[in-house]
Amino acid sequence: MAIPTLSRFGLLALFLSLALSPALRAAELDWSAHTGWIVPEGQSSGLAGTDAREALIIMNRARLTEENGNSRQAIKQYERVGKDHANSIFAPEALYRAGRLYLSRKQYYKAFDSYQNLLARYPNYPRFNE
Repeated sequence: MAIPTLSRFGLLALFLSLALSPALRAAELDWSAHTGWIVPEGQSSGLAGTDAREALIIMNRARLTEENGNSRQAIKQYERVGKDHANSIFAPEALYRAGRLYLSRKQYYKAFDSYQNLLARYPNYPRFNE
């Protein structure tokens, strides 16, 4: 059965609006020890509200913990962001960093789970191919 022409265009318009929506695009975050996580201009959606501020605080704490060599505690914090703040702009980065830390600890099954979760929930993540 053929789909009516209007439906095809409607579906295409819906798909394009969702794919190009700034709220749904994954932002490439930058880290600086002096400023913490930085979101590029124009990618600030997902940063408003208490949840986003809490996610940012946890992400900054997790990165500092990671840089101080406490990967176990950093993983816990990253996973908290991925679970409790799944709609924040930081969630995909948190899952990615947790996966990297699991790999460094030779916890391959947990790394796989973290990456699988990342790819299933955030297929537009900039580091998808890594």
